[in-house]
Amino acid sequence: MSTSTRSPRTKRKAFSRRTLLQASALGLSGMALSKAAFAQTVGGYQPPDSSPDLDDSNEIEPLGVTQTYPLVNRMTFGTNLSEVALFNKLGWDGYVEYHLAPEKIVDTSLDSRLREFASINATPYQCIKIYTWQNGFDIYYDVSSAQITRATYAKAQFLEVMTEFWLDHFNIHNNRIWGVFLPSYVNNIRAAALTNFRNLLFTVAKSGAMSQYLDNVLNTTGHHNENYARELMELHTLGVYAGYDESDIYTARRCFTGWSFRGAYEWPPEKTTDTKWGTFQFYADVTKHDNEGGLFLGKKIAKGGLDQGEYILNTLSIHPSTALHLARKLCTKLLGEGVSDAFVQSTADVFTSSAGDIKTILRHILKQDNFTPNYKVKFKRPFHYLVSGMRVTNGNIVDSGDVLWWLLSQLRQQPFQWGPPDGYPDKYLKWVDNLLPRWKVMMGVAQNNWWGVRTNPFLNISSRTPAGVVSYINRYLFAGGLNTATQAALQGYMRTSPAPTNGQIRETVGLALCSPEFMWY
Repeated sequence: MSTSTRSPRTKRKAFSRRTLLQASALGLSGMALSKAAFAQTVGGYQPPDSSPDLDDSNEIEPLGVTQTYPLVNRMTFGTNLSEVALFNKLGWDGYVEYHLAPEKIVDTSLDSRLREFASINATPYQCIKIYTWQNGFDIYYDVSSAQITRATYAKAQFLEVMTEFWLDHFNIHNNRIWGVFLPSYVNNIRAAALTNFRNLLFTVAKSGAMSQYLDNVLNTTGHHNENYARELMELHTLGVYAGYDESDIYTARRCFTGWSFRGAYEWPPEKTTDTKWGTFQFYADVTKHDNEGGLFLGKKIAKGGLDQGEYILNTLSIHPSTALHLARKLCTKLLGEGVSDAFVQSTADVFTSSAGDIKTILRHILKQDNFTPNYKVKFKRPFHYLVSGMRVTNGNIVDSGDVLWWLLSQLRQQPFQWGPPDGYPDKYLKWVDNLLPRWKVMMGVAQNNWWGVRTNPFLNISSRTPAGVVSYINRYLFAGGLNTATQAALQGYMRTSPAPTNGQIRETVGLALCSPEFMWY
């Protein structure tokens, strides 16, 4: 078990007033905010989990933001030259197929990095046998640090992008599941991320993590708990406004009574000798399972056992409303906010015709003739923003605890720490109120001000003149897509010297990473 959960020894270096003011100017000059966004960021701040669910995507027009490799941006946690070279070698379709077959990608370097995190493959039984408050903390540290490491270094980038998507869609909060279910839950989601939606739905429904998080472990005969049944329909499948009513939820909760995990009703759990503790178990006895059935979406479910819940999952997995709900979320993830209803419907049709085959759906969205006309620039979520900055500056994570507890905490997106079951939001308006922490964190990354991350922007600089530094920034950080106005502003920042110092170069790199062109993708 990793022992790196101590409070990180964070190196705190004051930023110059000029540097932060310049970052603010660069960050805001290129961003045209809608009225709603402006009101939210200036006059009506609300934390992201309670902000209104507004859709002003048609008004969001960041100025001067273009993307040279949009497909690479959407299929990775940040474009860098190795991904650009891969795309140039394979072409559009070849690049898509490469990332849709992650099992063929050999990544010994990543495997070596992940060995640091001892509990990432631990079973629930192994976790509960060593469970204490501190060990639970260590399990969370290991799994979360592995998520950061994979996003930063994995060659199979699209697998990590889709794993993050499904972990948000089937969100859990670590504190609600004791930590003991976290490794198996994440591993099972990753294994199913590119398979079939029905497979994912059953995987989640039969997981101890979801049973614990949404209280289905408490859902027994005479003590019905509707949390899982409700979120199954509202979030995991049909969507909020999909033609079902409370009676459908009540029938579903009854059919899912007795769906729990082995050892759920034994106490204390750490005394168990059952090596399958924590895996799925259906409790068929009358004290746990209410077998009455009922009407569900207009059809009668007869008395029964495990088959009742499985019928509901099968029905929901192929329902037209599920297809539309998932199609819209996937289009938002991969294309941007405000994708046309017509293309969302065409994606839903592919979902239905393929019976929820995830690769088939993704091929439809990522096909060049579909992707290009529907592509819209997106605002990077905090986790993505930080990781993408490390990916282009030769970043080396030397203390994951610093990244997890300090940097991502400031940015408000630590893995498995979103309380509501809807997952971290994927909308611009939910995150744009947090610009100052972004600037501070990214300037610190560029200047090696944080304990846990070491960056080396000098590795690829061929000319240390102001023009040469900006040329390097344009090529290596933006794949040639940095607009001329920002290039001129960055070069002007180094005007005091024909040969900028190391500190000035780092500051200039940091300013580039704070620009709109890097915050959007």
